[in-house]
Amino acid sequence: MNQRSHFTMTCLFALGTLFPVVVLRAEVPNQSVENLQKNATHIVVGKVTKIGHDTTTSGNYEETQYVAEISVTAVEKGEGIIVNDVIKVRYGQRKWIGAGSPPPGSSGHRGLPKKDDTNRVYLKKVKGRGYDVEFPNGFESIKPDEK
Repeated sequence: MNQRSHFTMTCLFALGTLFPVVVLRAEVPNQSVENLQKNATHIVVGKVTKIGHDTTTSGNYEETQYVAEISVTAVEKGEGIIVNDVIKVRYGQRKWIGAGSPPPGSSGHRGLPKKDDTNRVYLKKVKGRGYDVEFPNGFESIKPDEK
């Protein structure tokens, strides 16, 4: 086997070995805007006025459940929420704290807001429980000039 063939075989072996690891560690893909709009029962725009959280350990994960208060400035979809309402929305994240690499799965919501951020929030009303943020990318940051 010549040197070039050996190099090619080594590269193919490495790719074949690493590719399954990359695939297994893949996150849940973001929803398209169209899917977020279709799946959400409510879509609001508002300013995040408060964020609370509770962090627990469950097995090999540290799980954080958040509740954000949103002061609504616009309602784009859904019944029962009006401008100037303050609503509470739930979302979460988890972090692998176990030994070695984590098993396949998601680390939770992405694009999390900070206090005083303005966001378009895609929500799912849960009977008797309020509103969950659409998973995994139900927060859309709004720049001050985009309102």
